[in-house]
Amino acid sequence: MTPTGRSKLIFLHGIGTDASSWQLQLEHFATAYSCHAWNLPGYGGTPQRPYTHLSELPELLATAYPDLEQEPAHWVGHSLGGMLALELVAQRPEWVRSLTL
Repeated sequence: MTPTGRSKLIFLHGIGTDASSWQLQLEHFATAYSCHAWNLPGYGGTPQRPYTHLSELPELLATAYPDLEQEPAHWVGHSLGGMLALELVAQRPEWVRSLTL
C-alpha cells in the first residue's frame, strides 16, 4: 500500500491527449486509490524523449514510480496508453495488480 494506505491507480493516455484527459477519473477514484496520470514523453509539457518502440517506455515508468517493485499498481490505458499497458504487463508483470484497457 502507498503511505495513504490505498493502492496505486495509474492512468496512461492516448495519442493527442495528455495526463489531464484523466482529470474526472482522478477525482472520482481518489477516495479509494492513490491516483496518478502519467504523461508520455513529449506530452503535457514533458520533455520529448526519442524512442523507437513501446518496449522502451516501461523503464521510464520505473523512474516515475520507483516503488513499483514493492507495490504493484492498477493500470488503466487508453489507445496508445493501452498499448503501453500491454507492453508493461509483458515485460514487468510483477508491477501489475490489474489492467484495464
